[in-house]
Amino acid sequence: MPVIPEDLHHHNCLHYAYFSDQQEWTLEGPDGQVKIEASGNFQVNNGDALTIAVLGGCGIGRLTTFAAGDYLRSGELRQVLPEYTLPTQNMYAVYPARQYLPTKTRSFIDFISKEIGGDEPYWDKELYPSSLSTSNTR
Repeated sequence: MPVIPEDLHHHNCLHYAYFSDQQEWTLEGPDGQVKIEASGNFQVNNGDALTIAVLGGCGIGRLTTFAAGDYLRSGELRQVLPEYTLPTQNMYAVYPARQYLPTKTRSFIDFISKEIGGDEPYWDKELYPSSLSTSNTR
């Protein structure tokens, strides 16, 4: 099990194709940002497939707490390097510019903002004690 980010060099790191930094992982830790060259023999463009590969013991993957939360709670997965987090990923609501926004569109945007906006998404609330909250690992 890696103790420091550099230990990842000795592990098979599984890659998610939509991350722009597939081969060079960026982690944010107590001393600031760390970039590590992460080599591995597996790349996938589907988050569920990446989760299944990690569960199957194929290697270490960067999973969101949304995907891994239940497995972390059950003990099927363990967090590696818990004092480090992944950079925050943003989500945007894109809709046509109109004078009057349809009510259903406004309702959806409000719902999403409430559920995943703010400091801590709902799926993290039971995952970490409040003193260990890692809201930017979404």
